[in-house]
Amino acid sequence: MISDGAMGSELIGQGIAPSAVMHANLEAEATVRSIHEAYIAAGAQFLTSNTFGLCSNSRWIDECRAGLNIAQKTAMASHQEIGVWMSLPPSVMIAEREALDEIVVSDTRNPPFILIETCTSLIEARKALKAATSLRSGIVAITGHFRADGTMADGTMPDGTTPEEFVRALEGDGAQVLGANCGETPEPFVGLTSRMRAVTRAPLLIQSSAGLPKQDDLGIWRYPVGPDRFAKAARQLADAGASIIGGCCGTSAAHIAAAKSQIGCFG
Repeated sequence: MISDGAMGSELIGQGIAPSAVMHANLEAEATVRSIHEAYIAAGAQFLTSNTFGLCSNSRWIDECRAGLNIAQKTAMASHQEIGVWMSLPPSVMIAEREALDEIVVSDTRNPPFILIETCTSLIEARKALKAATSLRSGIVAITGHFRADGTMADGTMPDGTTPEEFVRALEGDGAQVLGANCGETPEPFVGLTSRMRAVTRAPLLIQSSAGLPKQDDLGIWRYPVGPDRFAKAARQLADAGASIIGGCCGTSAAHIAAAKSQIGCFG
């Protein structure tokens, strides 16, 4: 299956300040919705709510609720069956469990899947998962951030956790979907996926970034991995055992459409 791509970098590309990405849920709803719609048109079967952000202001709850609502309404307006991930950092899932419980049950017609992503510590990931599984929601997915920097720690989380340890621990704790996200380039995710698949039969959600951005002469941040390269890696990910493939930082509807065309070759 195909998930969507980035929200933050897409909003920034449309003129939203990096510090105001979550504010867009209240102040630029049409822009947020247009990004969701572009991903559906590209073939995405899941949308990710624009809710991945720290509790940095008094409007955070309203911004989070609005972000989920925009994604849910966009999904329900589609003629296709579209799932919705409610994306959260692990620290927020732990600290704001009660507030998040009220948000996820506000619309029982289309309950979101909880997605805890970019985990850098197994201890924190397990705490976040415990909080998430107590919510009155459905499926809980959790993905880790694994290094690919050419060091001896290559392929581990920043705290040293291996992909195998991550999967075994969190599946045992009740996660229904496991995986990896972010990273520097898509290609290392192929090996990560193979290692995870070797120790679990659970669905694997893999969402790589489009590389590390650099500013061009005009001051615009550019990501080096284009749709063709992303799509080639997506096909390799599917072959390695990924169940749901999407994108993280720097990926766009063009990346998702290219990946869809490649993965479609599997039938």
